[in-house]
Amino acid sequence: MMCYLEYKKDYQTLERSEDTMRYSKIQTLYNRDTDGNFGVIPGQFRCDEFALISKWLITEKIDGRNHRVMLFADGHVEHRGRTDRAQFAPFMMDAAQRLVDNNTLRTVIEQDVNGEWPMTILYGELYGPKIQSGGKYCDNIRLRLFDVRIGDWWLNYKDVVSISGKLNLGYAPVLAVEADWVPTCKAELLDLFPYNCSVINKRENVEPEGIVARTDPLLLNRRGERVMWKLKVSDFKGKGHNSR
Repeated sequence: MMCYLEYKKDYQTLERSEDTMRYSKIQTLYNRDTDGNFGVIPGQFRCDEFALISKWLITEKIDGRNHRVMLFADGHVEHRGRTDRAQFAPFMMDAAQRLVDNNTLRTVIEQDVNGEWPMTILYGELYGPKIQSGGKYCDNIRLRLFDVRIGDWWLNYKDVVSISGKLNLGYAPVLAVEADWVPTCKAELLDLFPYNCSVINKRENVEPEGIVARTDPLLLNRRGERVMWKLKVSDFKGKGHNSR
């Protein structure tokens, strides 16, 4: 049984509201050229906080669909999209429910002295055939976690990886642990990937969609949102942005 002792004293039950439980929108690292080809403008950070961070944990961005698995105090488990209004095709919901074993989840997250579970949310990406361009990764639908929140606590990424393993799920592949630089062109972004190819796809050489970077441990901005950003390969447009 897994127990996160450092968090137990501060557990609070989250409200079952969309605003509290959905994952915040991840901003693109740079501003966009709205008067041109809408590509990014390297050097012009979208948020001031990005320029203040010296170390980033970078993971592969998966081309799929945001998915939440929620464990409530009474042990009830629900599957939802990024928002409560998000609609799922039946084949996607069926696959997600098969991938996550509810009993195992109840074992991994420890109950309190009253026999209740702390409100737990697993945030992941559901990907595979018929989900965005996820068919390029594999022949069947899979789920990879990229964040976990227990009560009011966001777990460090090593704990996200640990929970993923205990649930027999994947996690967003780590490309750099303490990156002290950010990509300024397509070539630099692709250099983060072995052979410039997606880490997830094991069948053939497939260009990755992009990256997601975060602080580890967690830092928040003035709006109470996580300091993190994304950058797609396709964000770099024009010859000047494709090479160093």
